[in-house]
Amino acid sequence: KGFIGRILAPFNNGEAPPPEERVAGTGATLAISIANGANIIRVHDVAPAVQVARVADAIIRSTNSTRAARATIKN
Repeated sequence: KGFIGRILAPFNNGEAPPPEERVAGTGATLAISIANGANIIRVHDVAPAVQVARVADAIIRSTNSTRAARATIKN
């Protein structure tokens, strides 16, 4: 999570936020990783990561889920 802290530091008075405040940043990196083909992820905060992985995987890899997600977003 160190690189996430470095990315977020400029938005936090130049200081990296503590790890427990980087969960959303971790979720963003997971979603991008899955979009780029990752099949295995390693995380410390398992519950939120599972949700991110399931949603990202459904949107990116499942035609039916992608259509449903796009329809939901448009409404």
